[in-house]
Parts: sequence; C-alpha cells; structure tokens
Amino acid sequence: MIVKLSSQLEVLCIVMGTGIVKMWPPVEHFPPLLNVRRSSSSSHFTSSSTTTVQSVKNDDNSSSVGTSCGSLKPDVIVAELWQAYTTYLELLEPECAAEREIIARRRVLEEQEAAYEESLRRDQEKEWERAKAKAEEDKRKQLEEEKRINDEIKATQHRLFMAASLPPEPPTPKTPAAEAFLSTPNGVDGITTLRFRLPPQCSNDPNVKHSTMIRRFAGSDILKHVFMFMESKGYSKSDYKLFTTYPIRDLTLMDENMTLANLDLVPQETLTLELR
Repeated sequence: MIVKLSSQLEVLCIVMGTGIVKMWPPVEHFPPLLNVRRSSSSSHFTSSSTTTVQSVKNDDNSSSVGTSCGSLKPDVIVAELWQAYTTYLELLEPECAAEREIIARRRVLEEQEAAYEESLRRDQEKEWERAKAKAEEDKRKQLEEEKRINDEIKATQHRLFMAASLPPEPPTPKTPAAEAFLSTPNGVDGITTLRFRLPPQCSNDPNVKHSTMIRRFAGSDILKHVFMFMESKGYSKSDYKLFTTYPIRDLTLMDENMTLANLDLVPQETLTLELR
C-alpha cells in the first residue's frame, strides 16, 4: 500500500508542479510528506490532525529538506491522489485521443494496403494460371497439328507407294490397244471395269448421294490389287468394307490372292464401300 501511495504521490506532485517527492526509509509511523503547495487558484491540502514543520537532516547529514510531519489518514491521501490522477488523465485525454486516431488511421491504411497486396497477388496468380493454361493449350494444339501433318505425310507417302505398286491399268475395252493387250499372257482372263461407289460422307458435293471411282483391271489381277487401289485413294481395308452388288458379298473376307476372274468380277462390276 505504501509503495502504491508513493508512486501515486509522485504523479500528483508532477501534475501540481512541486517536483519529485524524496521518500524516507520505512518507519513505524506513516512517512512524512513534502510540504506541497498548490497554485494560488487551488486550495491547500487539509487534514484533521495538526502538523508541524521542521527541518530534517538527510542520511549523510549534508543537506536538509522541508517536511510535513503528521498522521494523515490513508483514505484522504488516496482521495487527493485520485483527484490529481483523474485531472492528469483529463489533461492527457486530447493527446491520447489524437494518438488513438492516428493509430486507427494507420491501422486502416495498413489493412487497405494488405487488402490491395492480397488482391494484386490473387490477380497475378490468376494471370499466371491463365498464361500457363494458354501455354499448355498452345503446346497441345501445336503437338496435335504436328501429329496431323506427320500423319498426312505418312498417309500421302503410303498412298503414293500403293499407287506405284499397282500393276499397269489395261487399255479401254474394244480398242486396238485392248485387242493387243488381250493377246498377251496378262490379258488371257480379259479386262474388267470396276466402279467403286463411295459412302455419302465421302462425297465433296452435298447434293450427290454417292460419288464413284472407276478403274480397269486385268482379269488375272488379284483381289489384293483392288485393295491396294482403294488404299491409294485413301480408303484402307481396315476402315472400309467392300461389297459386290449382286449377289452381295463382302470382298474384305475373301482370299486376297484370288484373281478377279475367279471372283466373277469380269468384265465389269459395281462395288460399294461401306465404313466399318
């Protein structure tokens, strides 16, 4: 209690402009107080007991201070200290309010800056994700385009190879060239004209239900040559079936080494391609 009172007393003395209290070592009775005088506009400290003023030497006997000795009640001292303390707080309130306002404004600015930084970070992250997704999509499209081009090149090379591997096309029937061809060993089985009816989706003209391809073969040519011709035009046996008109037969199930004459495809036949 004495320590608390002494600390509050120092605050009171500072507020009243009388300086700092010199505290004496603990004694049996209440420690003496400095003779504190308020300003002319305020009243003097009051006490129910009579006090006397005397000179007291300090510990080293080198100086003396004026003290007010007496027995003051603690509740009176606390009341005086509390009144001075509240007065001190009232004096500090404008400054404290200004400080609180500054702190509040600083906090608002910090929160706004943090929100802006977070928004900027999210925008940058979204932009990075969009750029990454676009780069991946562009890479995927590039790979697909490269694959498509490579597939087209390979398919073109395969078609050219199939076309170059075909036996020569016989001349048109009932011409001198055809008569000369029939007199050769390759023409003993005659000449056949095969008409290929393509699926509707393979026609370039939407008004045409079916487009056709025509090619002549020697009767001694084998079924494999017909499939090679189909592949030279981009219709592989693995993707398309080949049917005769009447009777209907699936030539893709036949022996590829059978001659066209043995398959009764001479002198002409209409064949239908059907997508598997």
